[in-house]
Amino acid sequence: MVTAESLTAGKIAATVADVPGASRALWGGFICYSPEAKVRVLGVNPATIADYGVVSEHTAREMALGALKRSEADIAVAVTGVAGPSRNEGDPQVGAVDIAICQKTAEGSIACHSKRMLFPGNRRQIREQTVRAALSGVLDSLDRS
Repeated sequence: MVTAESLTAGKIAATVADVPGASRALWGGFICYSPEAKVRVLGVNPATIADYGVVSEHTAREMALGALKRSEADIAVAVTGVAGPSRNEGDPQVGAVDIAICQKTAEGSIACHSKRMLFPGNRRQIREQTVRAALSGVLDSLDRS
């Protein structure tokens, strides 16, 4: 697995790494907090950010796809969102988080899905809920494959 993290800034990968034997499952992760990092490091199309925003399912999908293509992993999870306490102009409300998962299929293609979630609480709580939801989504995707 590989992560592409914005608002969680590496917490998803760190949570997996806390488990003994994590090196058998965790390839690594990309922390791409700024829009420029998402574009340069993960290959997110600047037009996607311009059209849909840095916090969007579209951006999250491109982040996950970019992480998968830039790694040797079979599954990627990406998160982008607004942890607060305030938001930038054009961003959705505080607590809005987009999670995307892209996974290589047995046929050799890549399947992606994403969803927007809305988490209550302060910055720390929103980030913690995002980590749990992202890891739960990875487990669900693996169960379906």
